Amino acid sequence: MRRFYFLTVAVVLSAAIYAQRDGTTTREVFKNDELTISLLERGTWVVETADMTTMYILEGRRRALLIDTGTKCEGLDEIVRKITNKPFDVVITHNHIDHAGNIRYFDEVYMHPADSLIRMGIVFNGKYTWMQDGDVFDLGGRTVEVYHMPGHTPGSVVLVDRSINAAFTGDTFGSGQVWMQLRPHVPMTVYYQSCARMEQLMKEQNITKLYVGHYPHLKRALGMSYLAAMKDLAKRLSEGDTSGAEEYPMRGIDIAAAKSMIVRNGEAMIVYDSENINGKKEILILLAHPDMSSSQANAAMIEMVKDFSFVRIINVYEAPFEPSTYTEAFREAKHIVFQFPFYWASAPHLLKKWCDEIFGAIMGDPGVKGKTLTVATTTGSEYEAYRSGGRNMYTMDELLRPYQVLANHSGMVWQTPFVLYGTMLPDAGNRIKAGAEAYRGRIYGIVH
Repeated sequence: MRRFYFLTVAVVLSAAIYAQRDGTTTREVFKNDELTISLLERGTWVVETADMTTMYILEGRRRALLIDTGTKCEGLDEIVRKITNKPFDVVITHNHIDHAGNIRYFDEVYMHPADSLIRMGIVFNGKYTWMQDGDVFDLGGRTVEVYHMPGHTPGSVVLVDRSINAAFTGDTFGSGQVWMQLRPHVPMTVYYQSCARMEQLMKEQNITKLYVGHYPHLKRALGMSYLAAMKDLAKRLSEGDTSGAEEYPMRGIDIAAAKSMIVRNGEAMIVYDSENINGKKEILILLAHPDMSSSQANAAMIEMVKDFSFVRIINVYEAPFEPSTYTEAFREAKHIVFQFPFYWASAPHLLKKWCDEIFGAIMGDPGVKGKTLTVATTTGSEYEAYRSGGRNMYTMDELLRPYQVLANHSGMVWQTPFVLYGTMLPDAGNRIKAGAEAYRGRIYGIVH
């Protein structure tokens, strides 16, 4: 498990006391035209903005943490300094503008990589550092653990602080209402798993308070009963039960579904895409690698796309070698990807056998014609080796011509191949890392 080390401390600036809706009190310590900062409990402040967004500042003995950055808060870095004189770092619960809109004030921001494909037009010239499930921020006498909880976005995270029996949840479980109608889409089945995981976490670690992403709407933390209601609602929707749903008009949000609906379960509400509740596997990746346990490049590529809700991955070396394994997958998908390491100017032998026997058997199925076909391959040599006059004499486009013929013959639409070059060179590690990230972008771009 990696550990990130962070620093901060607090200076109380005023003594105004305010009662919360749950009977607790907060003490206002700073206020300007754009935001108000209040002490929630020991070493924990809530930042409430005029446009109803929320940030939190957490402080330990040695370091501190800013959770989210709101939308329009001039000089946010300087404002945080009014609360703490210790070094601090910035974590984004997810990459929507109301939580990441002010990252421009910071040199480095921590975020889950699954949200890297959300495009909100946020200006940031600093460095993203990717968080993963299980990462720990050590503030000195206080640790904050990262839990990946996809749903509202693919990369939504919850930050758990057992020292105060609390979790900082962003919009993962909403502030009474969760938006699941936004792109990139996350299946309701996945969101239900996140709710169930959070419920179990609260029971096992005695987490009694959920500090949400839009605190001003509630003026209190949420608890177990709310989370249980949200879990039950997500389960019902994931199973196709939409009884009681009503139309939810969406205006001016271009990443929202065209036909959004809302359904309620007491205090818990979910807005969802009525035409895509559980997600469709629009891309079928046929992986042909004889030993993924020893793979570096292909393993890195698969790792970067396996979390996409719209991707199905079948390794032909592991799946039953019969047409029925693939018929339904082909019918559901709109795009087919052949992924393999480039062996001796061709693919591993089983992909050729698959094309001869399996694809030959299903080629006439209506689920084949009109699909796109992309080849994604890796090669040990550099790009310069694969060009006219280069060491290998021919370009990759020329060497992959048999797959283009296969596409044309079966009525599929051939796409430009994706090639990760140089996987056996001295700088292979950097090439593979960059190539895997480019592959993620390519796969995402196929359907978006």
